[in-house]
Amino acid sequence: MVSEGPATPRRGSSAEGHTATGERDPGPSPRDRAVLMYSRGIYPAQLGGREVFVADLVRGLAARGRDVFLLTERDPGLGAPTVRTLEARTVELPGIGFVLFAIRAFRAVLTVRDGVGWIHAHSPRANVSLAGFLASFFGKRLVITAHCRGVDYAFSSSAYDRAARVVAVSASIAADLVDVGVSPDRIEVIPCVPRFPPAPETKESARQALGLSITDFVVLYLGRMDPHKGIHLLVAALSRWPPGRPLQALLVGEGPAKARLEGSAVPREVEVTWAGRIPHEDIGTYYRAADVFVLPSLAEGSPLSVLEALHYGTPILSCDAPGIRDFVEDRVNALLVPRSIEGIQNGLLELYEDPGLRTSLVRPATERVDFDRVLDLHLRLYGGSAAGGPQ
Repeated sequence: MVSEGPATPRRGSSAEGHTATGERDPGPSPRDRAVLMYSRGIYPAQLGGREVFVADLVRGLAARGRDVFLLTERDPGLGAPTVRTLEARTVELPGIGFVLFAIRAFRAVLTVRDGVGWIHAHSPRANVSLAGFLASFFGKRLVITAHCRGVDYAFSSSAYDRAARVVAVSASIAADLVDVGVSPDRIEVIPCVPRFPPAPETKESARQALGLSITDFVVLYLGRMDPHKGIHLLVAALSRWPPGRPLQALLVGEGPAKARLEGSAVPREVEVTWAGRIPHEDIGTYYRAADVFVLPSLAEGSPLSVLEALHYGTPILSCDAPGIRDFVEDRVNALLVPRSIEGIQNGLLELYEDPGLRTSLVRPATERVDFDRVLDLHLRLYGGSAAGGPQ
């Protein structure tokens, strides 16, 4: 299970509240409090877990009194008047797109350089390398959040070496960072938890909203339809579903695998709904309506969909993939199965036939992850008050 929270503050750091000489630290200046959040792909915000998280993090920091600039390719329309978006529009051409983005990003940061104390970049590697250059050129403190396993330290080593703090969104990623040479005392483990939209109070009301029967066994997949997400394993398991067991599958999301899989044949007992992309504010209705959420991923960093399912109280069936056990424990709050068609099919059958097992996998709300806690940890990263507000 992932352990949240900052590492022990280094002696003399502003997070300790004292200067290196032992005097009381007066706290950050207004300029030092300003954070430039950098994530190139945040438009639209519902594209993926990282995008959703960064959008909510920016809103949350602003609501806590931080001055926040958002550097991204296109204004995502966050609806937060105190957040200033710096656009660096580009074109999607291999070898040209990122270069053009980098030039425009430099110009954008140039316009606000005197008002920013921190640059906070979110992986992948090109984001990290550019942020490292910007922080070095403009003399700003740097935070990097590593969202993906398999950290490409060789590509971005100068940025990681320069960073005041490196955030790992799971314990596995923190271990990867240590393995490639990042000092453990600069690593913080903070899960990638956004603010969860409200949901219907009951399964009955959620199913009524979606036009589903209360007696159906409903299986949910919600996420990008990419090969590494393993959606093909779930579809293959549905195509082999045994007779006499009615099942309704809600497959939510878009991606390159969808066109190839959408026409797959399934038994007549199985009804598949390809729901496409849905508004982010509707996800709670889908989770609350489902009997089981399936994550067939081949590997995960910080699986937002698992955190969502935990939050909404939806039983989880997941492949036992790298990174998953940072967030769930087999037969405690999830059923973990081998990464195979047979593994998913057998897990679905077990959950279909055992309502008691499904009930046992739903943990009390007091054990679930909290967005306000994530905000507290980020505020401490920048040397601010967890309670927010001006210093």
